[in-house]
Amino acid sequence: MTTLLACLTLIAGVALGPECPADGAASGATSRISSGTAADSLFRFQSRFWPNLHHFAYEQALLTADPPRNRGSTGEVASTDGLSAGDAAAWAVAVAFYRDSLIERDLLFDDELVALDGILGELPVGADEDALLEAGVPESLASILSDAAPAYRRHWWPSHDAANRRWIERHQQLVVHYGGELAADLAGAYQAEWPSQVIDVDILVYANWAGAYTSNDPPHIRLSSSLEENADWWALEMVFHEASHTMVGGRRGAVAAAIRQAAEREGVERPRWLWHAIIFYTTGELVRRALQKDTAVFFVPYAIKQGLWHRDDERQAELAALQEHWQPYLDGTTDFESAIAALVDDLR
Repeated sequence: MTTLLACLTLIAGVALGPECPADGAASGATSRISSGTAADSLFRFQSRFWPNLHHFAYEQALLTADPPRNRGSTGEVASTDGLSAGDAAAWAVAVAFYRDSLIERDLLFDDELVALDGILGELPVGADEDALLEAGVPESLASILSDAAPAYRRHWWPSHDAANRRWIERHQQLVVHYGGELAADLAGAYQAEWPSQVIDVDILVYANWAGAYTSNDPPHIRLSSSLEENADWWALEMVFHEASHTMVGGRRGAVAAAIRQAAEREGVERPRWLWHAIIFYTTGELVRRALQKDTAVFFVPYAIKQGLWHRDDERQAELAALQEHWQPYLDGTTDFESAIAALVDDLR
């Protein structure tokens, strides 16, 4: 714990750092949590070439669209200065293809794009077009990606991979230290089981409009290394927020079932996004408790820090209801079903 504290400078509840030596659980310039740790069975952090190329091309297509879309992005259009004429042309074709064919499809909610990302993650760095086709990448996209890969490999991948690996080295010690406790507490709060298999976490220079997203079957998290809101203490919250999506969804898990049952008893519609509000609130609160208990850190949960609860009247109503009805459940003074029923009744 002394090493962990020494790596983090706190000013007004904001973590500046950690500029830590990679020792103990975080030793070595590796993209995976070290073996033999409490978190070894929870997450596998990775920086992989093809998923980064795919997401970067998608981001650049968004940024060069009319009008540009920069949510979840640093907002920087990549410079092609220094590329050969051939590399520049191949990259321009790739960005145009993504802009014309893919950016209207959501990386999370489009099942084909989710499957594509899973395929790309299994490819070796040096895969050619035939290897992409054999793996199941659609023919039109396989040629685009294989042609763009040399430009990406030479011009952007070294810095992207280095940034991703720095993120992993900088934050995985937090995940290792708090992982076992948070996994157990979150699963208990959601009346769920933590996934039985290791959750792959792709660290990417760009993830999506939200900065991170998760798909299931198998569980797979993508998280941006370039956003400030995914760094320092909030990296811990974001990893476990995303992992919560493996246990809670609109139609997944005990939370969704209890919301549906309470709404049916009341004869009202289900509050559409209550399940996601529960994830935000629960993850933020349990990370806050863990940090405060262990380090006396004054931690401001992500949703509060980013102003999510105050974006509109619906979000403010959710926060008030969660504070009144869900907080007592987390404190152990009421039961799961009663808390969910009270939330549904309050937000009807």
